[in-house]
Amino acid sequence: MKLLKVSRERRQTLSFLAISRGIPAITVMREIDVSRIVAGGLQRSMTAITIKAISEALRQFPQLNAMIRFGSDSTLICPDNISTRVTLEKALNGVSGVYSRVIKNTDRLSVADIERTLQQFKQEDAATSEHYKKIRFIQRLPPLLAGLLLRLAMLSPALQAETWGSFTVTSLGKNGPDTCIPLSGSTFTFTLGLINEKLSRNAHEVTMSQVANLSMIFDHRVLDGRLASEFLAQIKSNMEGFALESSS
Repeated sequence: MKLLKVSRERRQTLSFLAISRGIPAITVMREIDVSRIVAGGLQRSMTAITIKAISEALRQFPQLNAMIRFGSDSTLICPDNISTRVTLEKALNGVSGVYSRVIKNTDRLSVADIERTLQQFKQEDAATSEHYKKIRFIQRLPPLLAGLLLRLAMLSPALQAETWGSFTVTSLGKNGPDTCIPLSGSTFTFTLGLINEKLSRNAHEVTMSQVANLSMIFDHRVLDGRLASEFLAQIKSNMEGFALESSS
């Protein structure tokens, strides 16, 4: 047996998780029929479609575009725009780690615009991109100092809102599980599981549908289960009613 230190390239993950651990999170899930999306050949844009569906639902529930101010259990930060935090797996110095970027005004962007932005994020090099300069700095610090610095930064409401976004969407790729329940500092975190075929029977016919589990992890300090269920139902409706022409 031997003891090893966690690679410094993963220190930002440890620091962010230290903050997320204190959030009283609840998870709800719905099965989404994505048959129309699959039939339209848009599986590769599934993350962008999910982001758009959530953003449009959040516009219908504006009171949910809020987050608890860091260090307080009674003060809400209410951003003036809808932004999406996306997590990305990148390698730095040969070590795989989780990084994040934020897309602003995702309720106003088309699915195609969101997809283009996601592809740009995927192409960025964690070792050289200016967007990850602060993360690389955190990685060079001792763990305790890195965690302290992040907590001090989160005392700024503007920086907290900019860092976490209105919600987070995380994707584990085409080989991901059916369901994933991650930790996050956002008020909402969403994961869409692997697409599977589902056989349905009624009195007249047997049909085959393409379905995926959408998990929503939410901060119980911001909302309760009933409102969360209504919000998730609207997202499900948006995704299942997705118009193919809206992707352009």
